Amino acid sequence: MTIILSGSRSPLACVVNGIRGASIEIGDNVCLIGCGYMGLLLLQATPIRYMSSLVALDICDERLDLARDFGAEYTLNPRRCDPVREVRRL
Repeated sequence: MTIILSGSRSPLACVVNGIRGASIEIGDNVCLIGCGYMGLLLLQATPIRYMSSLVALDICDERLDLARDFGAEYTLNPRRCDPVREVRRL
């Protein structure tokens, strides 16, 4: 096993457990808070096609751009808006 593979196995296991624990069902609206390394891994592993919408929140616009590239329908920066109000409006 390579060092890279062994170094990335644990985060991927956490992502799989997170997806299973979230119990996302067809038609759910999902809000991902934080688009860092783990958040973007979660986003890529989430079954987006079955959801009504997926909202990603982060304070870094570059991360929000990545989240959009990986399938987030909406992206919000809490430094620029009230995320609770915006998510309710969506």
